[in-house]
Amino acid sequence: MQTRFDALNATDFFKAPARGKAEEALAKGRRLLRATTGKPAGVAAIPGSRQTHEVRRYQGRLWITRPRPHIDRCATAWLIRRFIDRRPRFGFAEEGGSLRGGIPYDMAGAEFSHRGEDCTFETVMKHFGLQRDPALRVIAQIVHDVDLKDDKFGRPEATGVDAVLRGLAERISDDQRLLHESESVFDGLYATLTSKPGRRQGSAARRGK
Repeated sequence: MQTRFDALNATDFFKAPARGKAEEALAKGRRLLRATTGKPAGVAAIPGSRQTHEVRRYQGRLWITRPRPHIDRCATAWLIRRFIDRRPRFGFAEEGGSLRGGIPYDMAGAEFSHRGEDCTFETVMKHFGLQRDPALRVIAQIVHDVDLKDDKFGRPEATGVDAVLRGLAERISDDQRLLHESESVFDGLYATLTSKPGRRQGSAARRGK
């Protein structure tokens, strides 16, 4: 349902007034499911989720997503480039379209897309066994909160990251360049989350001199 909403939202050039109500309804539905069942409803088993996929099968591949990427598609492209495919290429296609030989992500019906309560970034992490990285888990929570707007994790960084990426999208019209520029945002987040607390405190002390 979320993927379908995202597809419709991508073509909402006139900012339909009912869009806000639709977003609220989706978020409310997710909260109610968690409250009543204690777990996401309708979550299908992810093939290979119990073991790391063979990353070597995904080298030098073409990864396809929808045009005008925002946080989930940008973050997933970064995740693919940094942790999965050493020589990735990225392409764009409208819903229902495809680029021959490519791997679609964050598109309707794609293996790498929203599953249950998970955004695409979370799905890809689970497919490739990356959940053990604590920094990636935090980034996944930020991406989830911004993309799904359900405040599931309550990450305080979400508002700022959302604003930065929206600013990049306003400034950059070329989608390939937008993916490239957005990588620095997630590189910075990952560097901050993986640095030692003592090192951060020492740096702050030196700046205060």
